[in-house]
Amino acid sequence: MSECKEAVAKVTLYHIYNCNADKHACKILKTSTSNSESANQYTYQNIYQYYYKESLNIYPAPTTLSSSPKQSIIHPTLDYSIFEKNRTCSATFSKPFPAQTFSDLANEADNFYKLKNNAKSNIK
Repeated sequence: MSECKEAVAKVTLYHIYNCNADKHACKILKTSTSNSESANQYTYQNIYQYYYKESLNIYPAPTTLSSSPKQSIIHPTLDYSIFEKNRTCSATFSKPFPAQTFSDLANEADNFYKLKNNAKSNIK
């Protein structure tokens, strides 16, 4: 939405810079549907509103697909007890912990997630 507002602001400023309303009648003011005095004034706000409405006509907001049920995500259950003393991956200050073990545990959790949620890896 902010990208749309920024683009409309740029188009509005471009229009104000390039439109010569003194010599030629501006098309935007002619197409105004409101009969109020302020709506027919050549101002930034009126031109911005015109282009914003036009952008919504050209690029309508997406509608939500309420007909499809939302799929719940199954997250892996992490067993932290493996890091306790006298366990397979005990974490102590006296014994170094191999980085490969962390990598293996992460890959195991990632594979569980992909399998249960029918997902693909997102390698960046």
